[in-house]
Amino acid sequence: MPDRAYQEQCRRIAQRFLQTVVVFDDAAWNGTSSGDDPRAGARAPGRKPPAETASAPDSRDGRPHSLDTQQLVSAFARRGIVCSAIAVPNNQSPAESVENGILEAARRADVVILDWQMPDDDGKRAIRILNLLRTSGGKGRLRITAIYTGENDLLHIRDTIAERMGWNPDADGSQPRIRRGGFHVFLYAKEDARLTDDLKGYVLPPSELPRRLIQDFAGEVGGLLPNLVMASLTSVRDNGYHILKSFDRELDPAFLTHRAYLDTPGDADRHVVDQLANELRAVMAENACTGEVANSDAFKGRVADMWGPKDRIEIDGREFDRTFAARIAANGYKELRKPPLELKKGPAKKAFKWLSRVFLGGGGANSLDLEFAYLMTSRSVGPKPPTLHLGSLLVEEDEEKQILLCMTPSCDSVRLEEATNFLFVPLRGEKGKHQVVVWDGEEPSRKAVQLKIAEWHLIPFEANESGVVAATLVSGARESWHFEATSEGDPGEPRRFRWLGELRQEFAQKLAHTLGSTASRVATDTPEWLRRHERS
Repeated sequence: MPDRAYQEQCRRIAQRFLQTVVVFDDAAWNGTSSGDDPRAGARAPGRKPPAETASAPDSRDGRPHSLDTQQLVSAFARRGIVCSAIAVPNNQSPAESVENGILEAARRADVVILDWQMPDDDGKRAIRILNLLRTSGGKGRLRITAIYTGENDLLHIRDTIAERMGWNPDADGSQPRIRRGGFHVFLYAKEDARLTDDLKGYVLPPSELPRRLIQDFAGEVGGLLPNLVMASLTSVRDNGYHILKSFDRELDPAFLTHRAYLDTPGDADRHVVDQLANELRAVMAENACTGEVANSDAFKGRVADMWGPKDRIEIDGREFDRTFAARIAANGYKELRKPPLELKKGPAKKAFKWLSRVFLGGGGANSLDLEFAYLMTSRSVGPKPPTLHLGSLLVEEDEEKQILLCMTPSCDSVRLEEATNFLFVPLRGEKGKHQVVVWDGEEPSRKAVQLKIAEWHLIPFEANESGVVAATLVSGARESWHFEATSEGDPGEPRRFRWLGELRQEFAQKLAHTLGSTASRVATDTPEWLRRHERS
């Protein structure tokens, strides 16, 4: 049974995170009820009695496709979310109406809500907007959309969307929603629609749509990690203007002086960005790492969420209940040494190999451990095109497919004027003191960093006009970034390398430090008796 306190925490964090909603509906702002307009029914003063005049009602009033826009906008406003409703022109083709500014508004919004019939176009405009949103934000972007319609068959609309967007329509079960990676489509019916009994819970008046949409968003996205991220990003949004005021325009003269005295004036921009990153990090740490998001109640709720109806599980002959699992999550692995398990110190320390399976409620979790290790050691967002520097991960496009890690310092990877040798070390096998996680294919894998001098590679690359070695985008079954080494007079094919990503700077710097220590070892003829005492 889901933990209600945890669900409420997820909903509260999601509501604070969401800031903007844009609604596209050809019935938006069509007609205003007298209860909304204080001037309704008013007439100029005079002696004649008012004539019986028929108002020009909206042609859709009283039909399931009408929309009380003011009620919807007000309901979002009460939750601190700014909602804008745009009436889609019905005298334009779907392509024209989408391209006339609609996409830009949709792209910038946190949530996009679409009518299905705009008007009577069988979802053509809605599908076009969904397709453009899917491709406009870059691969891996989380996108929240909803269909709010007066139609009576939400599942038919869901399957139509899936088919027209090239997705398998059978992958979504019996619920009116679609999830493909980070792309979410929730479907709801306007209050006059007639749905089957099993879907009546999806019939919502405008005043209830925001609550339900936030609830469903939190249910799909909420978790310990997403909640921490949403709380952190919310704190950045809340403090953005305070930070902007700190970097006041009055400081521009001092900034220009700093820039003028640098050997490379262009580095001044990076210095400011680095300082900004420190400010943002402090804001996020102060507001998100307070225990309000990740606490014992949250751990208990998330474990219950992952375990589902199970009360007890068995992992490698050891029994766990959900209370014990939540206790380990809250207090650490040392709980394994206490009742009911009472592991000895050694086995408890090695439990990291299977502990994720306990929190998951059984099943395989090795790939999850690898994904988390990749997340914590690699950059998920970087500049495009990628440039070659310390921490870049490449795989050579030859028969061996050798994976290489660039160890050339970042300061030696810029302001280049000619072909330059870059230092690489290979990644091979899973045994080694220093390991990284790389993602080449469907799943991540663990690789050992080979730091011995005999394993080093020097490979020359030509810099571009900006003085850096930049990758080029290669199209194919899957687009990918490639680097090409200089041939150095070799008439054969140049060596080509596919970019896999890059390590976080601090993690790459740690490996570089170890590499330097390896190269600077001093050989001494230490007496064996003394050497063995040093190791004992």
